[in-house]
Amino acid sequence: MKTDSELLQEYVGGSDDAFDELVRRYMDPVYRVCFRILREPASAEDAAQATFIVLMRRARKLPRRVVLSGWLLKTAAFVARDAVKLRYRRVKYERSMTPPPATATQAETELLQQELSQYLDAALEALPSVQRDCIVLRFLCGRTEESVADELGCPRSTVSTRIATGLTKLRERLSLSGVTVPAVALVAYLGIEARSKAPDILAAFVSSIAKGRTVPSDGVLLLSRGTLARYEAQGRLPWKIASAAAAIMLLGLCGSILWRSPAAGPPTKAPQKIASRVPSHSEPAPVVEESIVDEPLVSALPVKAPSEAAAAAAQVAAPEPNLREPERIDLTRLAANTWVELRPKLLMEVARPGEQGRWSRTINKLVYDAASKRVLFYDRWATDSNGGALHYANCLFSFDPASNEVRALKLDHWTVENNRVKPMAENGREPTPCSRQLFHGFAWVPSMTSVYLCNGANASAEMDGKLRGHDVCENTWRFDLAAHSWQQVTSKQHPKNFPLGASLEYCAVNESLVYCNSGSLWLMTLADGQWRELGSKVPTGGAGQTLAYDPVRKRMMIVGGSRVDMSAPLTRKNEDDPGFRRLYAFDPVTEAVRELADSPTPLYMAHLAYDSKRDRFVTANFMTTGRAPSGVFSYDPRTDTWSEVHATNTLPKTNWFGWVRMCYDSERDCFIALIPGHGNEMRFYAFRCVP
Repeated sequence: MKTDSELLQEYVGGSDDAFDELVRRYMDPVYRVCFRILREPASAEDAAQATFIVLMRRARKLPRRVVLSGWLLKTAAFVARDAVKLRYRRVKYERSMTPPPATATQAETELLQQELSQYLDAALEALPSVQRDCIVLRFLCGRTEESVADELGCPRSTVSTRIATGLTKLRERLSLSGVTVPAVALVAYLGIEARSKAPDILAAFVSSIAKGRTVPSDGVLLLSRGTLARYEAQGRLPWKIASAAAAIMLLGLCGSILWRSPAAGPPTKAPQKIASRVPSHSEPAPVVEESIVDEPLVSALPVKAPSEAAAAAAQVAAPEPNLREPERIDLTRLAANTWVELRPKLLMEVARPGEQGRWSRTINKLVYDAASKRVLFYDRWATDSNGGALHYANCLFSFDPASNEVRALKLDHWTVENNRVKPMAENGREPTPCSRQLFHGFAWVPSMTSVYLCNGANASAEMDGKLRGHDVCENTWRFDLAAHSWQQVTSKQHPKNFPLGASLEYCAVNESLVYCNSGSLWLMTLADGQWRELGSKVPTGGAGQTLAYDPVRKRMMIVGGSRVDMSAPLTRKNEDDPGFRRLYAFDPVTEAVRELADSPTPLYMAHLAYDSKRDRFVTANFMTTGRAPSGVFSYDPRTDTWSEVHATNTLPKTNWFGWVRMCYDSERDCFIALIPGHGNEMRFYAFRCVP
């Protein structure tokens, strides 16, 4: 069996199999760390994903002699601690609810946990590193002594001696703090911990992220960025941390095994140092979350109340809807090649009585309904009924450029509980799609006055009480605007879900929908609603492919796409990969694919919007590193050439992928664009492109 160091070097060299093996080895220990701190399965799953994303990004910077088990568990603790803080802020500020005060008994329990965790932490820190490493690998990672010996490069007898000596010293140091720990009880409990497992789907999902086949949720990315920022700020990785990882892994074990096991009663004598600090009934109890208080003597990191600055930041992140009367702009009189912000009013008819909805940012496609002269899009809407916050889009919206108003048309019947997306009771009576990020899996069919969506991303979707993730989103739905209802399309075959960048588009020449997924092409005839896979393939498969219809030449335009490397910032990878500059034409009649002229800028997830007046396609993006051009670009299908459009002004910095979602408003001869602003703010712009 290869050592962790060998696998790590193979992964740095480009081996996906090596990373898969590391995930298989350490998913359970990492998950246990996260669960011990968070005490919620869904939150622990998110934190475990974020931990391995940090490994993807930092693998090349780890020292060759790093003890990877310790590094991963320490990182997991960092991530989980950040998750606790975020959860506290969400409960206190976004929901505007104060957790009920803890009773005196609960306060005593919390204080006891924290004190005992500090004793254990200090005891482990005081052990020699060679003994700490052996204890972590043997008990917390569930490895055999032979495996530990191979990993550390020493004889098995040496490992046995180090473990025995380390446990003895650990018990001695704990006893100095007034905590008596029977050796049998300690070893038995560590053995139980090593046998607990993460959900089976979790390791496969993390491997899929590493291969660029799946996109993690916003919450997972937020957690990983916090830990990455911590490492960057330190200037070096804390790689000699196997001992500290053991301390974090064992936080609170004393409370559950040393003082109160399921078969044993309370301790005969508590340490005087702890008992003297238990608050009286008249003292205010520490503010903690219900999910932590409800489980006495279970480890949880102490949660500090956010500062006034943090509270203000949390409030900024959840802005109030724009209820003022909008400024109405005559878009037919726009100056050429100038971005104009629209600032629409938000209408909240889908909110239930007494609820105030909140529209927040996503990155999904815009389509134009020429009959009603409005823009349609599938985005994110948060109310108390659907959990107060969602990582995924869950509502159909319209934007009327004439009145400058955004209207929420239809809210899905799904909610968030404990970071899991679940169907509501209403979904049984009126089924709706599971909340999801669609990216480009969204299309307008004018002949049916309907929008369609196909597949999408939702890592935390649950069905029948089990975490199913993206599998819940592997389906096709139609929303009939006249009937104002969703209907699932039933097909004998269906495209496999590829959450990171699949695309759907209406093809008028044969009244069908075309779906592009990692190089594969599928077609569904609208008359019978049956999907079939085509024999044609897009040469550059992978993530980031998008579709657009060319009505003059009666063909589909396909933006290339390529493999996304999660070990590097996406924008940097996309700027360097030539696959993201490819453009293809697909003939839906002959099913032939041919290559067109390369774009001068990366087209990852690019919205290739068709200008019917000038017979051109236009796209806009904003790359962050400066190695590729940013701005507005036009493609002339008559001459198969690209040109840059020199705008008189620029948009503010867009989201982390770097594209601008946009569609062409044929009524007003301009493009409508939607980009993220600060926090969850969304900004609409209009742009008349005159190459």
